[in-house]
Amino acid sequence: MPQYLGRYNHHVAISNHRLVSFAEGQVTFHWRDSAHDNEQKLMTLSLDEFLRRFLLHVLPKGLLPLSSVVLRCTASAHLDTAPSLN
Repeated sequence: MPQYLGRYNHHVAISNHRLVSFAEGQVTFHWRDSAHDNEQKLMTLSLDEFLRRFLLHVLPKGLLPLSSVVLRCTASAHLDTAPSLN
């Protein structure tokens, strides 16, 4: 589970440089096949399927990315144990 979460806590779902083309309702993009030595491949999906998969990575309103939660917890813990200036 930590490896899975680690892939998503700092990155966007897909960056612009991975998008290859958009034509006739089809989206083509680069992806890495981890099952085959991270070989870079092309995938073409219908626009509907591409958007469905993309939106799986969009957080609902009010939820924070994991990295933000960790930073806030860490900062809060340090503030609680910081020496008093009084």
